Amino acid sequence: MPEKHPVINILMAAGSKPDSIAVSNFIKKSKLPVSINIAISALQVKQSLKKNSPDLLIISPYFKMAVSGAFITQLKKSHPLLPIIAIESKKNKIPAAVKKIADDVLEEEGLTPTILKKNITHILQSQKTNLELKEALERNELLTKATNNIVWDWDINKRFAYWMGNGLKEILGYDKIQMYISTDFWDNNLHPEDKERVMSRLLHIFKEAKASKWEEEYRFKNKKGGYVYIYDRGYIIYKDGRPVRMIGSMENITEKKLSEANYKNLFDKNPVATFIWSIKKFKILDVNEAALNEYGYTKKEFLDLNIFDLRPKAEIEKFKDEALKDINKGYVYNENTWVHKNKKAENMLMQISSYKINYKGEPARMALAKNITEEINLFKKLEKEKNLKNKHIAEAVIIAQEKERTEIGKELHDNVNQLLSASKLYIEAAKNDQQESHTLLSQASEYIMSAIEEIRMLSKALNTPILNEVGLIETTENLAEDLMKVNKIKIEISSNLFYETGLQENFKLALFRIIQEQVTNILKHAKATKAKLTFIRNKTLISLEIRDNGVGFEKNKKGKGIGLANMKSRAEIYKGEMNITSSRQKGTVLSLEFPLEYCLDENELL
Repeated sequence: MPEKHPVINILMAAGSKPDSIAVSNFIKKSKLPVSINIAISALQVKQSLKKNSPDLLIISPYFKMAVSGAFITQLKKSHPLLPIIAIESKKNKIPAAVKKIADDVLEEEGLTPTILKKNITHILQSQKTNLELKEALERNELLTKATNNIVWDWDINKRFAYWMGNGLKEILGYDKIQMYISTDFWDNNLHPEDKERVMSRLLHIFKEAKASKWEEEYRFKNKKGGYVYIYDRGYIIYKDGRPVRMIGSMENITEKKLSEANYKNLFDKNPVATFIWSIKKFKILDVNEAALNEYGYTKKEFLDLNIFDLRPKAEIEKFKDEALKDINKGYVYNENTWVHKNKKAENMLMQISSYKINYKGEPARMALAKNITEEINLFKKLEKEKNLKNKHIAEAVIIAQEKERTEIGKELHDNVNQLLSASKLYIEAAKNDQQESHTLLSQASEYIMSAIEEIRMLSKALNTPILNEVGLIETTENLAEDLMKVNKIKIEISSNLFYETGLQENFKLALFRIIQEQVTNILKHAKATKAKLTFIRNKTLISLEIRDNGVGFEKNKKGKGIGLANMKSRAEIYKGEMNITSSRQKGTVLSLEFPLEYCLDENELL
């Protein structure tokens, strides 16, 4: 059967539907296994990226956003791993900014399906190589942290390498954690007895251009002129069949070479549970004290086990598959999380870091096992607490809604209903008293107008303000003016250090509702003559302070506190922190702080 290639998910940014059809047909003629999604606007591109996670973005020369390049530049920042091919024509040139970030730019004139296929295949292969390179770097960085190695990145063509890590000092004695070296530096510091062997084998690998990995042991001169034993391994990157780059790490194995007994002591005293198992036989060959304590076995019992005995039955087949891959591919370092069981048959979630070693002439792996069961359980507990907190917020919102309904009913019953009832009585009286009917109807009309005004004010308080039209500050100022007309209080608003650009509308509404709640509290309970609202925004925070000169209250005195709970729940939705400072006869200060990143519109964060 012919080899089945995976389908390439392509997102095409086109100028119009006819343009998209033309380019789609052109791509299909390349005979690549593709799935094409069309986008003819910036919004559609964003939506498709979120929904379909494409493997490749192709930009038609007629896609209007390509003209400015701003959209594509921003897109690359938010999706750095997405490969981009830009097609330009003589009439529609691709901007320099787009050319700089695109993985390839093709001329429409002379472009054939074969050329397009070649470019698509090359770009996707390059992406795969870059991902493998990234994974290899991460593995080496972990290795450096665990063993104080030297991590290196060698540009073969330019004949220089970048070395980094604590190993520069710990292994070679240089007072640095990073340095650039020439290839000659490495060649010249190899031990004379090892140099020919190491160099000839490396050159042989380069000449064959097949192996992706290299490993070697040799002696290397340190800063003082002495030699240390190095176990070196690297990952080889090829381009057009030629080695161009290697990354790897150098491990100090001097102690292992000079003192097997000392190595054994280090193994036994390692505080992390560690055991060694045979790659060929899967039998456990050695184990340290920490592993005995972790798993609950005696050393004799542990050495009678094989590597499968440490796993629940449900995990054995999965591990066998991974172990076979390990043998066939010869991984030097591996890291994974597995379920193990101890002597009591209790499951433990173990984070395993394993290294390929030579143990008494036998290929083996040394595994360092960290029990992360408690960490995972703590994480689950925190998730549960988070969900419970969200539930409390939802309950507080419901309570606030019920409170608003109660207030509406109270206002309608105590004010509007009384005014309308009085109006009805005056109208009935006017029917029976012709001489006083004019006076009675005039009074009824005044009551009706008062009822209308009450309903208007009630509606204005309840309706969602159109913040996106007039803004938070202007809406707050209008609220203050309305309240000062009917209440003996002066409300001052300071917003010189505040601007609303980029803020979410829902956040501004939540902030306005908090202001309404607190100002209502001041009017009802504080007996204040002055209140001041201060808005501040800086690079990281948005803050609001509401201060009054009222009678204050005892903060620790128990009460229903529904209004405060409502304000706090609104603030927590945007990760805000709320604090209240108050005491009898000294007024009250309500302060809130919000991290800016949780208050901004999504477009501002892109």
